[in-house]
Amino acid sequence: VITVAQHMLLESPRPSRSCVESPGMPCGEALCSSGLLTICVLDLLLSWSSKHLTHSGSSLEPALYTELQLEGLGYRPLGMGEVCFRLLFLSVVYLPVPLARHL
Repeated sequence: VITVAQHMLLESPRPSRSCVESPGMPCGEALCSSGLLTICVLDLLLSWSSKHLTHSGSSLEPALYTELQLEGLGYRPLGMGEVCFRLLFLSVVYLPVPLARHL
């Protein structure tokens, strides 16, 4: 789904000697890399916000999830330092792939 959306939103210029003047699509490696980066960041943000999902805003409202439910889904609360480290790691691994084509 993410790859299809990226194909519709992103355009890549064609080589100067190309017969076709319309823009082309980004390469598959760039789409896969940016799609994986998107999914990993969303998953990381859900792990970071899991402490907010287990506590309601007021005593009248029930929490969205129990801690046991989130553990069953594989999420555990993360601290800010771990989130920053993981975001940096994901950026170093996945961001150069789409950018390499333009260098």
